[in-house]
Amino acid sequence: MDSPILLLLARLVALVQCFHDDYHSHNSTRHHDYCVLGAGPAGLQMGHFLSKSQREYIILERNSGPGSFFNMKLISINKIYTGRRNREFNLRHDWNSLLSDRPDLLLQRVSRELYPDADSFPRYLSMYVKELGLKVQYGVDIGKIRASESESPRGRGYILTDQRGLDYTCSSARPPSSEGARGRLPGVTAWYEGRGTPDLFVLGTAAHSRDYRSSAGGFIHGFRYTVRAVHRVLELRYHSNSWPAIKLSISQLQSWLLRRVNEASGPYQMFGVLGDIILLRGSHCEYLEEFPLQALPQFSSLSGHQLSKHGLLVLVLQYGLNRTDSLGPGRAESEWTRAWRSNFLHPVLYYYDKLPTERDMRHRPVGWPLPRPKAVHHMIEDFLTEWDGPISHSQPLRRFLEHCLHTDLRAFYAESCFRLSLTNRKPPLFCRQGYLRKHGIVRNSQLWQHAYEAGLMPGGQDSASTDTDPAFPDYLTRAGASVSSAINFDF
Repeated sequence: MDSPILLLLARLVALVQCFHDDYHSHNSTRHHDYCVLGAGPAGLQMGHFLSKSQREYIILERNSGPGSFFNMKLISINKIYTGRRNREFNLRHDWNSLLSDRPDLLLQRVSRELYPDADSFPRYLSMYVKELGLKVQYGVDIGKIRASESESPRGRGYILTDQRGLDYTCSSARPPSSEGARGRLPGVTAWYEGRGTPDLFVLGTAAHSRDYRSSAGGFIHGFRYTVRAVHRVLELRYHSNSWPAIKLSISQLQSWLLRRVNEASGPYQMFGVLGDIILLRGSHCEYLEEFPLQALPQFSSLSGHQLSKHGLLVLVLQYGLNRTDSLGPGRAESEWTRAWRSNFLHPVLYYYDKLPTERDMRHRPVGWPLPRPKAVHHMIEDFLTEWDGPISHSQPLRRFLEHCLHTDLRAFYAESCFRLSLTNRKPPLFCRQGYLRKHGIVRNSQLWQHAYEAGLMPGGQDSASTDTDPAFPDYLTRAGASVSSAINFDF
């Protein structure tokens, strides 16, 4: 069976599924699994993900080098000194670098300026291509994309022709319609597929019609994440690889959410457009990062994951409805009980017991990224975008999760878990998923002495006898580590 060929246009960056078959086979036709048109930042970003997943692809660029259209001073910041060593957090303030597995493959290697000169960026892209070994073919100008007039065994297709007359045959589709387009920007679906053109995806600045003047999709620090989202859609559609998910116990969910809101760069840059999906599975959950929010009605078909009866949570970073008067009186909100009035960028959790429908999405409240949920929780805005306050952020979040999950999510010291395990048929979830699974520190005389002095051990036992008494050591080996309220997001 012939392998599918996909075409990405990176300046108009589009992606078309193409096929090699005997019907179109001739000497002037070349075939690749994936063709990326344009070696701009979006095209190279997709090239990295295709290379990482070991797909057969080619990037076609009409000029002699990548990013040749950058000819003016960059206006996106290149902030080098953030006070953090966390790579993911630092991408919140690096608006020019592309994503990769190389922690040093950043624009700051080329320029240390906050606003680099334009020639710095093509040099950075050349370095990106060379060090990642991306497959780029220069001097190829696709000047014509037309629908095939004849029918192949697989239906009506596309013919792409370069300046030398070399043709590329593509699968059934029709030219993009203008429905949903904003001026020069083509109309695309919520997962960046051209409207009316199956298997053709629009990436980069051209995909800004999805979030025009409402998020960062028209800029490098925005579309580097939407390109990754499109690649994940492709992996499921053409290679049956589901959207990456992390399995967590429910007792870990709060900590994981706090970590994401304090360091994640994708939802931070693509606010209101990309969000994290938490699929609730009872005692555990599956955590999916950076899913296109407007595609939530098609979640299962795009991600490969199914919803359970427990529902789902959606984590979004968004602005308030009144964010225009930035210096107006009463503009900032500092009381966590009125977090819903926050105007600055802040995390919002939506709880649904079932997936919203397309109709729900169309009729969502004005200014909302998602339809009205069964329950919603706003975390109070913070000038430094640090949501780690134990009273203003952590505790309200825990109470909201407990409300949605109908579960006590409090954390307990080992001694408390020990006592609750002896006195309750069903100890708290934290104890069941940690203490009773023998997670934590090993027994020692100091721990036993502390438990004895705290009244958790019966009288007549001393530290010397615990080493020979078979009853108490077994419980102490199950003791979980103490809970610290301090959170360090630099690890």
